[in-house]
Amino acid sequence: MAEGVILLLDEHAERAVLGLWQALEDAGIPSLATYTHRRHQPHVTLVVGDRVVPGGIASMRGEPLQRVGPAVFGGDGGFLFLTVAPTRRLLEEQAVLEAAAEDVWPDHRPGVWLPHVTLAAGLTDDQLARGVTVCHGATLPILASVRGVTVADPETGKQRPV
Repeated sequence: MAEGVILLLDEHAERAVLGLWQALEDAGIPSLATYTHRRHQPHVTLVVGDRVVPGGIASMRGEPLQRVGPAVFGGDGGFLFLTVAPTRRLLEEQAVLEAAAEDVWPDHRPGVWLPHVTLAAGLTDDQLARGVTVCHGATLPILASVRGVTVADPETGKQRPV
């Protein structure tokens, strides 16, 4: 069973992302709000693997994050997301977590991992293009800070605080 270490966003940033999710839904594009288990919260995933060891990551609370703009992991089944500026601290913490985890998902390895906040998943090329257009109507960048750190089950959405 996989689990991931995620950074939850402060209240202001969470509201901004939830607003983007709603704008996508209003445009007929399924957002993370209605994807899979429907328990998603706006977040940045640091690492996903069969077993993660969160260690001292709780010290990330209050860490500033800047979401820059919309981007896609393309093709059918693609993801629409907001990029997050990869600060030195964010990259260092992610590398420590990745080294301590077991069977890390390939896209969460240092040098490959791209910090981001997912807006929608499983989209067609047309939905991706329309989603980017919806995001361009939003006020970006969104400044945020880390409100909390949890370990989450990607299959069920259940979380436990670190």
